[in-house]
Amino acid sequence: MKNLPDNPSAEENPVTLLEKLSVVKSRYKMLCAQLEEISKEQRESMSCIHATLENTMKMVQALQRHADLELSPLSEEEQSAEQQLACKTVKGTDPPMEEPLCSVSTVPIPEEGK
Repeated sequence: MKNLPDNPSAEENPVTLLEKLSVVKSRYKMLCAQLEEISKEQRESMSCIHATLENTMKMVQALQRHADLELSPLSEEEQSAEQQLACKTVKGTDPPMEEPLCSVSTVPIPEEGK
């Protein structure tokens, strides 16, 4: 404070700058917490989507078998999607998911040959 002019502007006043810095730090922490929550919800949503899609694919295949329909081979794009779904690992540094919050269908899938 001794090195400052008698009437420093708000931008030059270290006390004002420290107060503003405190507000910015608080806002940053709040945004980080919000980002973490959004990220968690996004992972949960993706897990639900994967589970629903996998269940739907199994049901369609089971219904095709049950109806004695000829199962057409998967296209290249469908094979790629099936491999990605089977992998069930999200690339990156996301930690493993806990039980997803969505409900997976409890509709029984008819077994082949019944």
